[in-house]
Order: sequence, then C-alpha cells, then structure tokens
Amino acid sequence: MTNLLEIQGYHGDRDLVDIPETGEAIYDEPQDPDTEFARTLHRIWQEKGDFSQVSSNSLLEDQLRELNDDDKQSEPEDDQPRDDSLTANDVLELKQSVLRNLGDAQNELAVALDVVNLLLSDTPRHLNEEMQLPIPKQSLGVASIETTELTSYQALKKSKISITTKTESLQSAADIFERASTQIEQVNNQNDTFWSDCLSLRDNNWSLIPSSNIRESAFDLEKAAKDLKVSYAIDEASNEIKSVSTSSFDIKPSKTGKSKLNIPSRRSKRLKLSIINGSTVEICSPSKSSDNIDDLAQNENERITSLLDSLNNAQDASFDEDCFADLLTEANQIPIVITSSAEFIAIELDANRQLTLELVGEEEFIKDDENISVKCDVLLFGLKLLRLRSYRNRANDTNQVMKNLLDLIHYESFLEDLKSLFARMTNLLKLFNVLEAGYYMQKTHASDILGVFFDEKMPSIIGTQAQINFGRGSNKIMNLTLNSPNTVYVQSGQYLQRTTISQLKTLVFSDTEVALLNAIRGICSGLGNKSIWLIDEIDRCVIGKKAEEQISIRPLITDKGCDLIVHSINKQEVFSISSNTPVYNIELTNWLRLHVN
Repeated sequence: MTNLLEIQGYHGDRDLVDIPETGEAIYDEPQDPDTEFARTLHRIWQEKGDFSQVSSNSLLEDQLRELNDDDKQSEPEDDQPRDDSLTANDVLELKQSVLRNLGDAQNELAVALDVVNLLLSDTPRHLNEEMQLPIPKQSLGVASIETTELTSYQALKKSKISITTKTESLQSAADIFERASTQIEQVNNQNDTFWSDCLSLRDNNWSLIPSSNIRESAFDLEKAAKDLKVSYAIDEASNEIKSVSTSSFDIKPSKTGKSKLNIPSRRSKRLKLSIINGSTVEICSPSKSSDNIDDLAQNENERITSLLDSLNNAQDASFDEDCFADLLTEANQIPIVITSSAEFIAIELDANRQLTLELVGEEEFIKDDENISVKCDVLLFGLKLLRLRSYRNRANDTNQVMKNLLDLIHYESFLEDLKSLFARMTNLLKLFNVLEAGYYMQKTHASDILGVFFDEKMPSIIGTQAQINFGRGSNKIMNLTLNSPNTVYVQSGQYLQRTTISQLKTLVFSDTEVALLNAIRGICSGLGNKSIWLIDEIDRCVIGKKAEEQISIRPLITDKGCDLIVHSINKQEVFSISSNTPVYNIELTNWLRLHVN
C-alpha cells in the first residue's frame, strides 16, 4: 500500500517540494502528529470518498468476495503492477481510529458545553439534574457517525475518563467562580469607596472636572477614575496654574483596597522667605508636603480627613507657585532687586540685610546655618494675604504685593531702630544723673500690622505710640504714625509735623542734646569751683571759667554713643562715651572735675 501511495504521489506526512536535475526528490519537513493525522484523513477521504456506510458485515462480505476472486484469477505476471489499495481490514481499522478520536473530541466538547451552560445559567442546578446544552448536539456534526459497540472494559474505561474529566472541569469552574466572586467583591468595594470619596470632595467644595484625554480602559470604574480629575487650584489662579493643578484617582488594587490621589511631584515645592543679616539667616517655618492619602487610616473618617489634608496641602503649594509667579513679575520692575530667576528673588533691604524669596523642595527647605523666625512667618503670611486681596482687585493696577511687603519690612525695621534709639538716649541721660529719663513704646501686634493692609481705605497706614522722658521738666510725648517706609507723622503736644525717619532721628538727637546740656550744667555747677556755668543755645554747649580761662563743654551724640568735647584756649580734649563700653557716673564726674576745677 505504501508503494502504491508513493506511486500516486503521496509520501506519508511529507509533500513533494521539488525534483532537481539530479533526480532526487525533495520533500518538506515532517509535521506534528495532529497535522499528520489530519493530512492522512484528508488524503483517504479524497481517495475513498464517503465510508460512513461501511460496517463489519459489509466488510466481511467484501473479504469473502475478494477471496473467491483470488482463487479464480491466476497468478499475476511479474511485470503486472501490484494492487496496493486499502483492504477491508485497513478501512475498518481506519474507521475505528477515526471514530475513536471523534468520540473523544465529542466527550471533551460536551464537558466544555456543560461548563459554559453552568456559567451562563441564572438558576441553581442540582447534582443529578440533566442540563440542557445552549448549543444543540445536532449542530456538532458528529452525532450522525455510527460508532461500533464497545466492550465492557472499553465502556468502563471511557466512562471513568469522562467522569474524571468532568469532575476536574467542574472543580476548575468552581475555582473560577470563587476567584470571580472575590474580584467582584473587591471591585464593588473600590466602586463604593471611589464614589464615596467623590461625594465627600463635593461636600467640601472641591471641584471635579472631566479629563480632556480619552483613554481606553477594560473596566468602567478605572475609566471613570482616569477621566475624572480633582482640581485643587483656587478659582482666581492663572489658567497655566489651573491646567497643572489637577490630581487623578488611582484605584488599582492595593493591600488596603482604597483609592489614592495622584498629585504631580511639582506640587512639593513651597514658597520660602528668608532674611539674611550678615552671617545670620532667618527663615519661615516649612509647610506641609502634598503627600498622597494615608493608607494606614483605620476608618472612613480618617481616610477622608487624610484625603482632604492632601488636597489642602496641594492647594497651598499651587497657591505658592501662582503667588511667586506674580511676585517675580513685580520684582523685575523694582530697582533694588539684585537678582531673580525662575525660582529665586533677592532684594537688598539695606547695606547689611537681604530679603530672598524662592521655591524649594521639602528636603532642602531648612539648611544647617538657618534659624526659623516668627518674624519671617508673619511676613510670609502677610504676603499671602496681600496676594489674596489682589485677587479681588485684579482690575486695579495699584495692587503691588511686593511693595506692600517691603513697606511692612521697613516698618518693622523702623520700630526696632526707634526702640534702640530711645534706649540709647535714655541710658545716656542716666549717665549724667538724669534718673527720670525713660521711654515707653506701644507694642504693635502682627495682626494689627497685617490688618492695615486689608483696609479698603487708602492710603493704608500703620500707627503706634511712643513716649520718651528726657528728664524732669523735659517730658515729651510723641505720637508716631508711619505712612510709608520713609515718612513719619510726629505729634508732640499740639504740633503735628511730617518728617522722615532720618529727620525723626535728628529730632530725637536734638532733644537729647538739650537734656544733656542741662545735665552737664548742673554737674559742673555742683563741683564747688564757684564758677557760673551757662548754656550757649547757638553753639549748643556749656560754658564756664577755670582759673580765669574760659572752657566750653559740648555733647555730640553719635550712632555709637556720645562724645564730650572740651575746648580751652590752649587745647581740646574729647571724652567718648560708647554704647559698647559702659561708663559709670563717678567716672564721668571725675573727668568733668578734672577739666572744670
């Protein structure tokens, strides 16, 4: 039979590819067993046609007929071709093989259909209840094949195989149901958490906006979470800030099964205010970072609180970025700005002090040589409040946050300088036995200073009251009102005059010199030299005589203290009283006695 197939062009599982000039045939490579069986079945089907009517009885008759024909025919000649076609036994064996494989395939398909029917069924099934297949058996194209009767052993083996296969399939289906139930429960919990978080955000006035990016997703909830954004930028912020101030939900399965907010990393930079005075650096307190929702929250209230805190911190960072952008625009128009960049501004306050504003990350907010200052916290808080006020008056071109901030800093510096001036002057008077000398300054609270900048009345003013006593009979009360960093209104008694800070300093020096002249005249008159001491209002000195020689003593007040200049005919001496070097009354009295007596 094999030779016959080769003669007819069949070579088992191989196909003839080419016959070169050498005459040696080239065949394709052997295929896998399933392919070989399919090709053999196809070849036989093409050769023999339909053999569904072949049975054991018909094959037995064919065999007897072939035997009778062989007996009648003579021996074939040597050169006559031999008949290698399929015999009845070959056809019967092939039929049994085909039917056996088709029967196994039918059993497997029946089990698969049982599982499909079980998955698609909405009603529970009993163990022994026969299931109706959603696909009729007649559509399988296999039921029309008549199989041979199986022996008892073959039937038992086949039933065991079917039962085992079906049991395993049912167990596998049960496992699938268990996993599906767990996943469905998890998805339902995530769904409830997601929409509960969305409602909580809306209850707290957070904006939920649809995303402009359309993304394909396998799950509706994931698609909704990706398409729904949470906007944490303030309504008055610029469109550029709003476009990047959005967060999305991450509902991927986690250990806690809770949704989280994905906030961009750029929201971790916060606004930092520093004042550099020589080697001393004062900074504001660091702000909280915009971390994601806390996974360790024990209940829903803690989780919602953590979610809201995360959004609040992110909004603070977004506001800091928007605030710095406007400050940078305004700072480029201020002459005293010494340097500026995309995230840094430096302003020269005076010869020794420098103000810096910058956007920095949480990890680099505080350096080793920097100290947290309450003053910087107040200034930064005031800056943000001024920025919020400017949102309400965008149409007003006079909204200058940086200018008001500098005014606030200069006012604070002015109060410190004024307090230091009063302290030095009263201490100097006490050295000259003016025991009644003293001062008082009303404390200006930070809330009062910041509240001035929110007054809708213009111009904004800052007021305080200061009192200095230059001695008995020289008590003077001055009401000081700051209108700008360099302009002060001074009210003394019934007189009100407008002056600058430098002019106020000169005024205080002048009143102190008058008190010193009276004190020096009293000391010199009490030394017992029987000399008459007078005050020269023109030369601002005390004059008298020493052994018929006229002497003048002039106090000269400086930033460092006071110089007593003694003039005589032959010489001039200076006695310096420094604020850094304490001088006792007895030392000053002995020096005056030396030059007067």
